[in-house]
Amino acid sequence: MPNFLLAKVGKTWEKVPMQNTLANTQAGRVEVSGLSRRDAFYAREFERLMPSIENAEQEIKRFRTYSFSEQKNTRVLHWMRSLRRILKQPTEQKKSVLEKYFSQNEGKLISVEMECVFDDKDTMPKQRDLGQFLVTMCDDGSIRTESDSEGSAEVKVTISQHNPMRLKKVTDKLSHSGGGINSSCGMHIHLDQRGVSYLTASKRAKRLIKCLPALTKLVAPSRLSNNYCAENAPICGDGTQYRHSSNRYRMINFLPAYEEHKTIEVRLHGGTLDFWKILGWINLCQFLMDCTEIDRIAQENYAKGGTRYLQVSIEDILRIEKMPETLRSYVWKRFRQFHTHSAFILREKLSEEGKFYLTDGMAIS
Repeated sequence: MPNFLLAKVGKTWEKVPMQNTLANTQAGRVEVSGLSRRDAFYAREFERLMPSIENAEQEIKRFRTYSFSEQKNTRVLHWMRSLRRILKQPTEQKKSVLEKYFSQNEGKLISVEMECVFDDKDTMPKQRDLGQFLVTMCDDGSIRTESDSEGSAEVKVTISQHNPMRLKKVTDKLSHSGGGINSSCGMHIHLDQRGVSYLTASKRAKRLIKCLPALTKLVAPSRLSNNYCAENAPICGDGTQYRHSSNRYRMINFLPAYEEHKTIEVRLHGGTLDFWKILGWINLCQFLMDCTEIDRIAQENYAKGGTRYLQVSIEDILRIEKMPETLRSYVWKRFRQFHTHSAFILREKLSEEGKFYLTDGMAIS
Protein backbone atom coordinates (compact mmCIF):
# COMPACT_ATOMS: atom_id res chain seq x y z
CA MET A 1 0.00 0.00 0.00
CA PRO A 2 1.68 3.28 -1.08
CA ASN A 3 2.17 6.03 1.42
CA PHE A 4 0.04 9.10 0.98
CA LEU A 5 -1.05 12.26 2.74
CA LEU A 6 -4.15 14.42 2.40
CA ALA A 7 -3.23 17.80 0.95
CA LYS A 8 -5.64 20.69 0.54
CA VAL A 9 -5.62 21.95 -3.07
CA GLY A 10 -7.86 24.99 -3.33
CA LYS A 11 -11.06 24.04 -1.51
CA THR A 12 -10.73 20.30 -2.00
CA TRP A 13 -8.68 17.57 -0.38
CA GLU A 14 -6.51 15.33 -2.51
CA LYS A 15 -4.68 12.13 -1.68
CA VAL A 16 -1.03 12.86 -2.54
CA PRO A 17 1.50 9.97 -2.81
CA MET A 18 4.55 10.29 -0.60
CA GLN A 19 7.98 8.66 -0.85
CA ASN A 20 10.06 8.77 2.31
CA THR A 21 10.02 12.45 3.33
CA LEU A 22 9.23 13.86 -0.17
CA ALA A 23 5.85 14.21 -1.88
CA ASN A 24 4.84 14.92 -5.48
CA THR A 25 2.54 17.95 -5.62
CA GLN A 26 1.47 20.39 -8.32
CA ALA A 27 4.35 22.58 -7.23
CA GLY A 28 6.84 19.73 -7.66
CA ARG A 29 8.56 17.45 -5.17
CA VAL A 30 8.53 19.08 -1.75
CA GLU A 31 9.74 18.00 1.65
CA VAL A 32 6.99 16.79 3.96
CA SER A 33 6.95 18.04 7.54
CA GLY A 34 6.95 15.69 10.50
CA LEU A 35 3.37 16.70 11.31
CA SER A 36 2.20 15.69 7.84
CA ARG A 37 4.10 12.40 8.04
CA ARG A 38 2.34 11.67 11.31
CA ASP A 39 -1.01 12.44 9.65
CA ALA A 40 -0.03 10.11 6.82
CA PHE A 41 0.59 7.34 9.34
CA TYR A 42 -2.88 7.86 10.80
CA ALA A 43 -4.37 7.85 7.32
CA ARG A 44 -2.72 4.52 6.49
CA GLU A 45 -3.93 3.01 9.74
CA PHE A 46 -7.47 4.23 9.19
CA GLU A 47 -7.44 2.96 5.62
CA ARG A 48 -6.31 -0.45 6.87
CA LEU A 49 -8.87 -0.65 9.64
CA MET A 50 -11.90 1.23 8.37
CA PRO A 51 -14.29 -0.33 5.81
CA SER A 52 -13.53 2.20 3.05
CA ILE A 53 -11.10 4.98 2.16
CA GLU A 54 -13.92 7.55 2.32
CA ASN A 55 -14.34 6.90 6.04
CA ALA A 56 -10.60 7.18 6.57
CA GLU A 57 -10.44 10.48 4.72
CA GLN A 58 -13.31 11.88 6.76
CA GLU A 59 -11.59 10.92 9.98
CA ILE A 60 -8.30 12.49 8.92
CA LYS A 61 -10.03 15.65 7.70
CA ARG A 62 -11.68 16.10 11.06
CA PHE A 63 -8.44 15.35 12.87
CA ARG A 64 -6.50 17.94 10.83
CA THR A 65 -8.99 20.68 11.73
CA TYR A 66 -7.79 20.55 15.33
CA SER A 67 -4.92 22.72 16.49
CA PHE A 68 -1.65 21.01 17.36
CA SER A 69 -2.43 21.09 21.09
CA GLU A 70 -5.91 19.69 20.45
CA GLN A 71 -4.46 16.94 18.29
CA LYS A 72 -1.98 16.10 21.03
CA ASN A 73 -4.66 15.95 23.71
CA THR A 74 -7.29 14.05 21.71
CA ARG A 75 -5.05 11.67 19.78
CA VAL A 76 -5.46 8.64 22.07
CA LEU A 77 -9.19 9.21 22.59
CA HIS A 78 -9.74 9.62 18.84
CA TRP A 79 -7.78 6.45 18.08
CA MET A 80 -9.54 4.35 20.74
CA ARG A 81 -12.99 5.44 19.58
CA SER A 82 -12.17 4.23 16.10
CA LEU A 83 -10.90 0.90 17.43
CA ARG A 84 -14.08 0.43 19.47
CA ARG A 85 -16.19 0.93 16.36
CA ILE A 86 -14.13 -1.71 14.58
CA LEU A 87 -14.33 -4.21 17.44
CA LYS A 88 -18.12 -3.92 17.42
CA GLN A 89 -18.18 -4.91 13.75
CA PRO A 90 -15.62 -7.73 13.38
CA THR A 91 -15.07 -9.43 10.03
CA GLU A 92 -13.16 -12.53 8.98
CA GLN A 93 -10.55 -10.36 7.26
CA LYS A 94 -10.10 -7.99 10.20
CA LYS A 95 -9.89 -10.08 13.37
CA SER A 96 -9.32 -8.09 16.51
CA VAL A 97 -6.41 -8.61 18.83
CA LEU A 98 -8.73 -10.19 21.39
CA GLU A 99 -10.06 -12.72 18.90
CA LYS A 100 -6.55 -13.76 17.94
CA TYR A 101 -5.51 -14.02 21.58
CA PHE A 102 -8.46 -16.22 22.48
CA SER A 103 -8.03 -18.44 19.43
CA GLN A 104 -4.29 -18.91 19.93
CA ASN A 105 -4.76 -19.83 23.62
CA GLU A 106 -7.70 -22.18 23.29
CA GLY A 107 -8.00 -24.30 26.42
CA LYS A 108 -5.09 -22.48 28.11
CA LEU A 109 -6.72 -19.41 29.66
CA ILE A 110 -7.55 -18.79 33.31
CA SER A 111 -9.81 -16.00 34.52
CA VAL A 112 -9.21 -14.88 38.11
CA GLU A 113 -11.96 -12.99 39.92
CA MET A 114 -10.69 -11.16 43.02
CA GLU A 115 -13.08 -9.51 45.46
CA CYS A 116 -11.49 -6.74 47.51
CA VAL A 117 -12.32 -3.72 49.68
CA PHE A 118 -10.76 -0.24 49.96
CA ASP A 119 -10.62 2.14 52.90
CA ASP A 120 -11.83 5.10 50.83
CA LYS A 121 -14.08 4.59 47.81
CA ASP A 122 -13.19 8.06 46.48
CA THR A 123 -9.50 7.19 46.13
CA MET A 124 -9.82 3.56 45.03
CA PRO A 125 -8.18 2.82 41.64
CA LYS A 126 -10.08 2.86 38.37
CA GLN A 127 -10.07 0.10 35.81
CA ARG A 128 -7.75 2.05 33.52
CA ASP A 129 -5.17 2.16 36.35
CA LEU A 130 -4.97 -1.65 36.48
CA GLY A 131 -4.38 -2.31 32.78
CA GLN A 132 -6.34 -2.29 29.56
CA PHE A 133 -5.88 -5.85 28.28
CA LEU A 134 -8.47 -8.35 29.61
CA VAL A 135 -8.89 -6.58 32.94
CA THR A 136 -12.36 -5.58 34.14
CA MET A 137 -13.53 -3.98 37.38
CA CYS A 138 -17.11 -3.90 38.62
CA ASP A 139 -19.25 -3.72 41.77
CA ASP A 140 -20.26 -6.86 43.64
CA GLY A 141 -23.23 -6.89 45.98
CA SER A 142 -21.93 -9.88 47.94
CA ILE A 143 -19.02 -7.88 49.41
CA ARG A 144 -19.78 -6.34 52.79
CA THR A 145 -18.16 -3.10 53.96
CA GLU A 146 -18.05 -1.73 57.50
CA SER A 147 -18.88 1.89 56.59
CA ASP A 148 -20.32 3.93 53.73
CA SER A 149 -16.93 5.51 53.06
CA GLU A 150 -15.35 2.17 52.17
CA GLY A 151 -15.35 0.91 48.62
CA SER A 152 -15.50 -2.57 47.16
CA ALA A 153 -14.95 -4.10 43.75
CA GLU A 154 -14.53 -7.35 41.88
CA VAL A 155 -11.50 -7.34 39.61
CA LYS A 156 -11.36 -9.94 36.86
CA VAL A 157 -8.11 -10.72 35.03
CA THR A 158 -7.76 -13.24 32.21
CA ILE A 159 -4.29 -14.72 31.79
CA SER A 160 -2.61 -17.51 29.89
CA GLN A 161 -1.05 -20.56 31.50
CA HIS A 162 2.26 -19.59 29.89
CA ASN A 163 2.20 -15.95 31.04
CA PRO A 164 0.69 -15.61 34.54
CA MET A 165 2.93 -12.72 35.59
CA ARG A 166 0.53 -10.17 34.11
CA LEU A 167 -1.73 -11.01 37.05
CA LYS A 168 1.03 -10.00 39.47
CA LYS A 169 1.05 -6.47 38.08
CA VAL A 170 -2.66 -6.15 38.85
CA THR A 171 -2.40 -7.59 42.38
CA ASP A 172 0.55 -5.32 43.14
CA LYS A 173 -1.38 -2.25 41.97
CA LEU A 174 -4.41 -3.23 44.05
CA SER A 175 -2.26 -3.73 47.16
CA HIS A 176 -0.35 -0.47 46.68
CA SER A 177 -3.66 1.38 46.22
CA GLY A 178 -4.89 0.32 49.65
CA GLY A 179 -6.77 -2.80 48.59
CA GLY A 180 -7.53 -5.46 51.15
CA ILE A 181 -9.95 -8.27 51.97
CA ASN A 182 -12.45 -9.24 54.64
CA SER A 183 -14.41 -12.38 55.47
CA SER A 184 -17.01 -11.66 52.77
CA CYS A 185 -14.43 -11.59 49.98
CA GLY A 186 -13.68 -14.58 47.79
CA MET A 187 -11.39 -15.50 44.94
CA HIS A 188 -12.82 -17.49 42.02
CA ILE A 189 -11.01 -18.99 39.06
CA HIS A 190 -12.41 -20.06 35.69
CA LEU A 191 -10.49 -22.87 33.98
CA ASP A 192 -10.77 -22.80 30.20
CA GLN A 193 -12.52 -25.85 28.67
CA ARG A 194 -12.75 -24.74 25.05
CA GLY A 195 -11.56 -27.32 22.58
CA VAL A 196 -12.72 -30.32 24.68
CA SER A 197 -16.04 -32.13 24.67
CA TYR A 198 -18.71 -31.78 27.32
CA LEU A 199 -17.91 -35.32 28.52
CA THR A 200 -14.22 -34.49 29.07
CA ALA A 201 -15.04 -31.25 30.85
CA SER A 202 -17.56 -33.08 33.04
CA LYS A 203 -14.94 -35.68 34.03
CA ARG A 204 -12.55 -32.90 35.01
CA ALA A 205 -15.20 -31.21 37.13
CA LYS A 206 -16.03 -34.54 38.83
CA ARG A 207 -12.36 -35.01 39.79
CA LEU A 208 -12.42 -31.65 41.54
CA ILE A 209 -15.66 -32.62 43.30
CA LYS A 210 -14.06 -35.89 44.46
CA CYS A 211 -11.17 -33.82 45.87
CA LEU A 212 -13.42 -31.46 47.85
CA PRO A 213 -12.74 -33.26 51.19
CA ALA A 214 -9.08 -32.37 50.65
CA LEU A 215 -9.57 -28.94 49.08
CA THR A 216 -11.77 -27.76 51.94
CA LYS A 217 -8.82 -28.40 54.27
CA LEU A 218 -6.76 -25.83 52.36
CA VAL A 219 -9.05 -22.81 52.76
CA ALA A 220 -10.25 -20.68 55.63
CA PRO A 221 -13.15 -22.20 57.65
CA SER A 222 -15.31 -19.14 56.86
CA ARG A 223 -15.58 -20.30 53.25
CA LEU A 224 -17.31 -23.53 54.29
CA SER A 225 -20.39 -21.70 55.58
CA ASN A 226 -20.67 -19.13 52.78
CA ASN A 227 -24.02 -18.87 50.97
CA TYR A 228 -22.23 -18.04 47.71
CA CYS A 229 -20.04 -21.14 47.99
CA ALA A 230 -22.23 -24.12 48.93
CA GLU A 231 -20.78 -27.62 48.93
CA ASN A 232 -21.44 -29.84 45.92
CA ALA A 233 -23.41 -33.05 46.32
CA PRO A 234 -20.94 -35.98 46.63
CA ILE A 235 -20.57 -38.56 43.87
CA CYS A 236 -21.91 -42.01 44.79
CA GLY A 237 -19.62 -44.97 44.20
CA ASP A 238 -22.34 -47.45 43.22
CA GLY A 239 -22.43 -46.27 39.62
CA THR A 240 -25.44 -43.98 40.02
CA GLN A 241 -25.43 -41.30 37.34
CA TYR A 242 -24.22 -38.02 38.78
CA ARG A 243 -26.14 -34.87 37.91
CA HIS A 244 -24.32 -31.55 38.13
CA SER A 245 -26.11 -28.79 40.00
CA SER A 246 -27.70 -25.95 38.04
CA ASN A 247 -26.93 -23.57 40.93
CA ARG A 248 -23.81 -21.56 40.14
CA TYR A 249 -23.14 -20.77 43.81
CA ARG A 250 -21.33 -24.07 44.40
CA MET A 251 -17.74 -24.77 45.37
CA ILE A 252 -17.26 -26.33 41.93
CA ASN A 253 -19.55 -24.56 39.47
CA PHE A 254 -19.63 -26.64 36.30
CA LEU A 255 -22.97 -26.71 34.48
CA PRO A 256 -23.80 -22.94 34.50
CA ALA A 257 -20.16 -21.96 33.89
CA TYR A 258 -19.70 -24.42 31.03
CA GLU A 259 -22.94 -23.47 29.31
CA GLU A 260 -22.20 -19.75 29.51
CA HIS A 261 -18.42 -19.49 29.32
CA LYS A 262 -17.07 -22.98 28.46
CA THR A 263 -15.20 -23.03 31.77
CA ILE A 264 -15.09 -24.79 35.13
CA GLU A 265 -15.39 -22.29 37.98
CA VAL A 266 -13.80 -23.01 41.36
CA ARG A 267 -15.34 -20.70 43.97
CA LEU A 268 -13.88 -22.31 47.09
CA HIS A 269 -10.87 -20.11 47.84
CA GLY A 270 -11.11 -17.18 50.23
CA GLY A 271 -10.33 -13.62 49.24
CA THR A 272 -6.66 -12.80 48.64
CA LEU A 273 -4.50 -10.35 46.71
CA ASP A 274 -1.37 -12.48 47.14
CA PHE A 275 -0.22 -13.47 43.66
CA TRP A 276 1.72 -16.53 44.82
CA LYS A 277 -1.26 -17.92 46.75
CA ILE A 278 -3.46 -17.45 43.69
CA LEU A 279 -0.90 -19.09 41.41
CA GLY A 280 -0.50 -22.08 43.75
CA TRP A 281 -4.27 -22.57 43.87
CA ILE A 282 -4.54 -22.37 40.07
CA ASN A 283 -1.75 -24.92 39.59
CA LEU A 284 -3.30 -27.28 42.13
CA CYS A 285 -6.78 -27.17 40.55
CA GLN A 286 -5.33 -27.70 37.09
CA PHE A 287 -3.24 -30.63 38.28
CA LEU A 288 -6.15 -32.34 40.05
CA MET A 289 -8.65 -31.95 37.23
CA ASP A 290 -6.20 -33.51 34.73
CA CYS A 291 -4.85 -36.24 37.06
CA THR A 292 -6.56 -39.53 36.13
CA GLU A 293 -5.07 -41.10 39.25
CA ILE A 294 -7.73 -39.25 41.25
CA ASP A 295 -10.37 -41.57 39.78
CA ARG A 296 -8.40 -44.66 40.81
CA ILE A 297 -7.77 -43.40 44.35
CA ALA A 298 -11.43 -42.48 44.86
CA GLN A 299 -12.55 -45.90 43.61
CA GLU A 300 -10.11 -47.65 45.95
CA ASN A 301 -11.37 -45.63 48.91
CA TYR A 302 -14.93 -46.64 48.07
CA ALA A 303 -13.94 -50.30 47.75
CA LYS A 304 -12.38 -50.25 51.23
CA GLY A 305 -15.83 -49.44 52.61
CA GLY A 306 -14.84 -46.27 54.39
CA THR A 307 -17.54 -44.23 52.63
CA ARG A 308 -20.23 -44.75 50.03
CA TYR A 309 -18.98 -41.75 48.09
CA LEU A 310 -16.03 -41.28 45.74
CA GLN A 311 -13.76 -39.03 47.79
CA VAL A 312 -10.08 -38.18 48.04
CA SER A 313 -8.45 -37.02 51.28
CA ILE A 314 -5.54 -34.67 51.86
CA GLU A 315 -3.34 -37.67 52.64
CA ASP A 316 -4.21 -39.23 49.29
CA ILE A 317 -3.21 -36.08 47.45
CA LEU A 318 0.11 -35.82 49.27
CA ARG A 319 0.87 -39.43 48.31
CA ILE A 320 0.47 -38.87 44.55
CA GLU A 321 3.87 -39.73 43.10
CA LYS A 322 3.76 -37.53 40.01
CA MET A 323 2.75 -34.38 41.87
CA PRO A 324 5.50 -31.74 41.50
CA GLU A 325 7.34 -31.12 44.75
CA THR A 326 6.61 -27.39 44.64
CA LEU A 327 2.91 -28.21 44.46
CA ARG A 328 3.19 -30.78 47.25
CA SER A 329 4.87 -28.10 49.33
CA TYR A 330 2.02 -25.68 48.64
CA VAL A 331 -0.59 -28.27 49.71
CA TRP A 332 1.28 -29.15 52.90
CA LYS A 333 1.87 -25.52 53.85
CA ARG A 334 -1.82 -24.60 53.44
CA PHE A 335 -2.95 -27.71 55.33
CA ARG A 336 -0.55 -26.98 58.19
CA GLN A 337 -1.80 -23.37 58.36
CA PHE A 338 -5.44 -24.29 59.01
CA HIS A 339 -5.07 -27.72 60.70
CA THR A 340 -1.87 -27.67 62.73
CA HIS A 341 -2.57 -30.66 64.97
CA SER A 342 -3.80 -32.91 62.15
CA ALA A 343 -0.82 -31.88 60.04
CA PHE A 344 1.59 -32.89 62.84
CA ILE A 345 0.01 -36.36 63.10
CA LEU A 346 0.05 -36.84 59.32
CA ARG A 347 3.68 -35.76 59.07
CA GLU A 348 4.73 -38.31 61.69
CA LYS A 349 2.78 -41.04 59.92
CA LEU A 350 4.30 -40.36 56.51
CA SER A 351 7.82 -39.98 57.88
CA GLU A 352 7.59 -43.37 59.65
CA GLU A 353 6.64 -45.01 56.36
CA GLY A 354 9.73 -43.50 54.77
CA LYS A 355 7.70 -42.31 51.79
CA PHE A 356 8.82 -38.73 52.12
CA TYR A 357 9.40 -36.29 54.92
CA LEU A 358 7.33 -33.10 55.14
CA THR A 359 9.06 -30.13 56.71
CA ASP A 360 7.39 -26.92 57.74
CA GLY A 361 8.65 -25.20 54.62
CA MET A 362 8.75 -27.79 51.85
CA ALA A 363 8.08 -31.35 50.86
CA ILE A 364 11.16 -33.47 50.19
CA SER A 365 10.96 -36.83 48.45
